[in-house]
Amino acid sequence: MRNFLIWAGLLLSFQMLAQTTPTLYSWETQQAKVLPNGDLEWAPQPFQFKKGSSVRYIDFDNGSDANDGLTTTTAWKHHPWDPAATLKALSGSGIQTYIFKRGVVYRGVLTAKESGAAGNPVRLTSDPDWGTGEAAIYGSVIASGGWTKANATIAPKIPNPDLVWSKDIAGIDNPTKVVCEVTPTGAKRVYLARSPNYVNTPTEPMQKWWTFTAKAKSGTVLTLTDTKNFSWTDVNALKGGDVWAIEDAIVMCTLWKQKISDYNPTTKTITVPDQNFGGKDCKYYVENTPYMLDVPGEYYYDRAIGRVFIRLEGDKDPNTTTIEVASKSNLISISGKSNIEISGLTFGFTTYDNVRYGTSDGVPTIKLDNSSNIVIKNCKFQYLNGAILANGTGKNLVFTDNEMNFMDDFSILLNGPDEVSILRNKIFENGTRHLGRWYSSIPAIAGNLTVGEIAGNIIEHTWGNGLNFFWGKADGASTTVPFIRGLVHHNKVSHSLQGVNDYGGIESWQGGPIYTYNNISEDAQGWHYNWGTQVVSLGYPFYFDGAFKQYAFNNIVKGTGWNKNSDAYFQTYGYYNMFVHNVAYNTASLTGSGDNGGGPDGQNYYLGNVSDSTQFHINHTTDVAGIPFESIGNNFFSGSIFQGTFVTNSPNTKFKFSFNQFVDKLNSYTPDLGQVGFEASRRVFARSKSGDFRPTTTSELIDQGVKFFAPFPLSSVVGEWNFCKHKADSSLIKGENFYFTSELIKREDYNNFPKNHLKAYGLTVGSFVKGNLEDFTEGALIFDGKQTYCSLKNDLISKTIGNNVDMTTNSFILEIYFKTVVGHKSGVLISKSAASGYGYQLDLDASGNARFSILNNGNAAFSQSGSAVVNDENWHHVLVEVNRVTSSVKIYVDGVLASSIITGTMPASGVSLSNTADFLLGKNKDGNFFSGILDFVRISKATLADAKTTIDELYKWELDGPFLRDMAGNLPIGKRDAGALEKGTKLCNMTVSANPLNFGLGGGTKSFTIEAEKGFEVVKKIGTFYTTTATGNTINVTVPALTSGTRSGDIYIYGCNETQKVKIIQQNITAIILQKQNDIKVMPNPVSGQHLTISVPEDLKSSRATFMDMNGKVIAKNLLVSGNNSMNISFPRGIYLLNISGKEVNYTTKIVVN
Repeated sequence: MRNFLIWAGLLLSFQMLAQTTPTLYSWETQQAKVLPNGDLEWAPQPFQFKKGSSVRYIDFDNGSDANDGLTTTTAWKHHPWDPAATLKALSGSGIQTYIFKRGVVYRGVLTAKESGAAGNPVRLTSDPDWGTGEAAIYGSVIASGGWTKANATIAPKIPNPDLVWSKDIAGIDNPTKVVCEVTPTGAKRVYLARSPNYVNTPTEPMQKWWTFTAKAKSGTVLTLTDTKNFSWTDVNALKGGDVWAIEDAIVMCTLWKQKISDYNPTTKTITVPDQNFGGKDCKYYVENTPYMLDVPGEYYYDRAIGRVFIRLEGDKDPNTTTIEVASKSNLISISGKSNIEISGLTFGFTTYDNVRYGTSDGVPTIKLDNSSNIVIKNCKFQYLNGAILANGTGKNLVFTDNEMNFMDDFSILLNGPDEVSILRNKIFENGTRHLGRWYSSIPAIAGNLTVGEIAGNIIEHTWGNGLNFFWGKADGASTTVPFIRGLVHHNKVSHSLQGVNDYGGIESWQGGPIYTYNNISEDAQGWHYNWGTQVVSLGYPFYFDGAFKQYAFNNIVKGTGWNKNSDAYFQTYGYYNMFVHNVAYNTASLTGSGDNGGGPDGQNYYLGNVSDSTQFHINHTTDVAGIPFESIGNNFFSGSIFQGTFVTNSPNTKFKFSFNQFVDKLNSYTPDLGQVGFEASRRVFARSKSGDFRPTTTSELIDQGVKFFAPFPLSSVVGEWNFCKHKADSSLIKGENFYFTSELIKREDYNNFPKNHLKAYGLTVGSFVKGNLEDFTEGALIFDGKQTYCSLKNDLISKTIGNNVDMTTNSFILEIYFKTVVGHKSGVLISKSAASGYGYQLDLDASGNARFSILNNGNAAFSQSGSAVVNDENWHHVLVEVNRVTSSVKIYVDGVLASSIITGTMPASGVSLSNTADFLLGKNKDGNFFSGILDFVRISKATLADAKTTIDELYKWELDGPFLRDMAGNLPIGKRDAGALEKGTKLCNMTVSANPLNFGLGGGTKSFTIEAEKGFEVVKKIGTFYTTTATGNTINVTVPALTSGTRSGDIYIYGCNETQKVKIIQQNITAIILQKQNDIKVMPNPVSGQHLTISVPEDLKSSRATFMDMNGKVIAKNLLVSGNNSMNISFPRGIYLLNISGKEVNYTTKIVVN
C-alpha cells in the first residue's frame, strides 16, 4: 500500500507539473542564436527520424520493384509515386513512411497519389541507421566516364579545342544550365561558357562585368552596343546566345536575361526583343555559345546533337571525377493532397531555361498545389532552379530547418496558401540565374499571406529580396480581410539586392498588424552603375512599401557606405506604423521615403532609434496633414552631423535641416511628440564598424529608450485607442484600428478613409498622464467620475464597415486596460445603448467587479460579472468575449478566466444588438461616470478563435511580449536603453545648477556648477562671443558688452551617460522685466498633491512653463497666460526644474513633489 501511495503521489505531482507548465509560443522563441554583439547565427533544430506504423524502404541502387519493400533487405528500387515504378512498387499505396537509403542517389520524379491523416502523415524521410551519407534525390544525369578529347574537327567554334573534352549524353530533358563536378568534399559548379569569364567577387558580383556603350530602340527591337569588348568577327559568335543585363530605368531595375537575336561585328552591336533591358554604362555579360568556352571551369551544351563540351579547373581529365548534368526541372509534385511530411533528404541538380512571367509559374524542386498540412523540414537543397513553390488554397504549410545552397531562381515562393511557418532555413546564393523578367524583385523567400511566421532564416547573397511579403490583400483589391497576423523575426539577410534596385532586403507590403523585429539586414545594395563615377544605391535594408499598422522594433541595419546602401528603414505611404529601438549604421539615412505624394501619411511613431555614421538621419517626407499626428522622440544621432527632413520643402528636392532647425520646424506643426532625440557627443556603440552594437558603458543610449505598446492581433478590429495626448487638439483621441475591409482599395487612397477618432469631454490641464503601457508620452486619460468621457458619433461610424462599433448578431470582444480610484463602483467603462432597443455595456458592479451587460430598452436583459475585484487602484487587463453562436460570455481578468454571476438571459443568436446611440467611454446615456484612468481600449467583431489565439497568448504578448525586451530577449535594466540591445543602468546622474545663463548688454561673468559623480567634460561650444574657464566643477562664463541686439550660444557637457546643454543668452534685460520675474509665484511648493498654480504678472506677455527632471529632460509643457494658471501634475516624488520663458521672461526655479 505504501508503494502504491508513493506512486500515486508521484503521478499527481507529474500531473500538476504538466498542468502548470506554461505554453511556449513560437514568437517568444528566438529561432536564431543571438550573439552578445547583436549578430544572428543559424540555429536549426536537429533532424529526428520518425516513422509511422507502416513503413516501406527505397534503395535505388540495390532495390527491386518485385520486392515487398517491408525491410531494408527487400527494399523497392522506385517509390510508388514514380512513373517508372513497376510490379509491387507500382501497387504500393496507403499512409506509409517511405525511407530512402542514405548514401544512395534516387533518380526519378514523384507525383503524390494519396494523402495522410491528421497525426499520421505520409512521410518521405531517411533513417540515420540505414546507410551512410545523405539520402539524395537528384534531377541530373551522371557523367562519370566516357569523355573524349575534342579537336578542331568536332569543336570548330571553340577556342583551343584540344583542351576541351566532350561527351554525348542522352536523357537531358531541359537545355541544362547546371553542371557540377562532385567530389568527396562536395559539389562545385562548372559555369556555362560566358564573356567576360566568371570571377568570384561575392560582395560585388558585377564588378568584373562589361558595360554597354550605347542603347537604341527601333520599333520593338532593342540594339545594345559595346565598342570596347565586342571583338568577335564571326556573325554567329553571339547570335542565339543569351545576354544578362540590368535595365537603365531609374527605379525597380532588374537584372534578367534575353535571347540574342542578332550580332553585328562591324557595328559591335547585339539585338534583343524586349526594350526593358540594358543601357549605356549598365553592367552585362553574354553566354551560351561555343565561341565563349575559352577557360577552365566552363562548359557548353550543344542541344542539337546532345553533346556536352567541358573544361574543368586545371584542365582536369573529367574521366577521373564525377560530373552531374542537370536534366529535370521538378522532382516532387503534390496536388490536392494533405498531411504529407518530407524530411532528412537531399535534393540536387535541376534546371530550367524559360523566362517566367510571375511567381506562380516558377519551376521548383517540390511543387505544392492546393495542398494543406504539408511539412518540409531538415532537408538540403543544392544547385537547383528553385526549392519550394506553393500555389492555390492550401493551409498550414511548414518549411523549417532546411539548407538551400545555390538556388538559381528562387528558394521559397507562396502564391495563395495561408497560415504558413517558414522557420530556421539557411540560404546561400539565391537568384544567380533567375528566370523572372524586368519587373521581378528576384526574391529568395516571398509570398502573399494573411497569417504567417517568418523567423530564424539566414540568407546570404541574394540577387534580390531576402524576404518579400504582401500581407492581407493586394493594392487595388476590393475584398475584405478580417484578420492579419505577420511575425517576421530573428532573420538575417546579408548582401541582398545584388541584381535589382528600389526594393528591400527585407520588404513588407500592405496591411497589418505585422511585427518585424529582431532582424538584421546587412549590405542591401541595389546599385546603379550608370549614374556617375561611383555606384549609387537605391537598395533599402528594410522597405515598408505601402505598409499600414506595422511594428518594426529591435532591428539592426549594417551598411558598407553612404553611397552603397540607401535609407535603412524606407517607407512609401503608410500610417499606424511604429519604428522603435532600431539601429542604422553606415547607410544613407536612418529613415527614408518616397516624395511628392509617395511619402508616409502620418500618424506614425519613431522612437528610441539610433542612427550611427549615416549621411542623413531622418530623411522621409510626411503628408502635411498627418504631421500633427506624428511622434518623434528619444532617437540618437551619432558619428556624423545631423541632417534631416520630415516634410517636402520644394517640388523636387528634400531640404535638409540641422538638428535645431529640424526640431523647430517639426514643432511648428504641433506634433504629438516633437522632442526628436539627441545628438550624441561620443560614439554610442562598442565597435559598430565590426558589427558590435552593444552600447558602451558610458553610452548616452543607456536609459534613454522608451516603453511602448504593440497589442496582439484580433480579428475585425473596429475600434482601438491608446489615449496619447494629441497636442494640436487634446479633445481628439486618436483612433488606430486597421480593419482591411472592402472600403480600402487603392493604397494611395487608404489615408482618405476616416479615422476612428474619439471626442473627449470634460478635460482639464492634467487630464492626460503617463500610463503603464507607454512612457514616451502622456498616453493615458484620467476620467474624473464627474464630467470626463469620450464619444464616437453613431451617424459617422454607421457609414463605414471598418469603424462601426455597432453590433448586430456578430460575436465580439471588448478589451480594456485601466485602473480605478480605490473603491470605485458602478462606473461605466464602455457603452453603446439607447433608451430603446438592444445595446451593450461594460461597467463595474457594486462589488467592484467588471460586469458585461446586454441592455434592452435601457435595462439589463443579461449581465455577467467577473469574479476578480478590479477597483483597487491597480492596473488591470479585462477582456470580454461575447460569442453569439454559443450564447456565452467569458470575462478574463489579467489573463485568467474570471466569469462569475449571471443574471438574465442572453438574447437569441439571431437578435441584433444594433442601436442608434453614440459609442461612449467613461459613462453611459444616464451618466454613471467612471473614476479612474484608461490606457487602452479595443473593440473586435470576432472571437479569440477567429484571431487564431487564446487569452493566454494574447495576455502574454501584451504584458510580456518581445516589444518589451531587447533583441536578445533581455528585459530592461532600469529603464530601456535606446537601440536594439540593452546594456545596463546609468553610471550616475548629472545636474547643472543654472540653465540658461542670462546676460544683459553690459556683459559680465557668471558661473554654473556641475554635479557628476563620474566626472564630466565640455565637449562642444556653439557661439564665439563668450569665453569659459573651469575651476573644479564650476564653469565660469564671461561675456563682453554688446551695444544692441541679442546673441546666444550653447555649451555641451558630457557626463553620466548623457549630454546636457547650457544656453548662454545676451540681450537687453530691463528692470521692469526683472521685477516681473520676481512677481512670478509657484504655489504650493513643495506640492503634496497634484494641484499646482503658477501666477504670472498681469502685464507680462504670454509664456510657456516647461517642467524638467534634474537631468534637464523635458517632462511636460504648458502654455501660460497672465494671472493664475492652475494645472494638475502627476510626477513621481522628487525635485524638478520649472522654466518659465517668453519674449520678456526667462525664469527658472525648483519645485519639490512630496
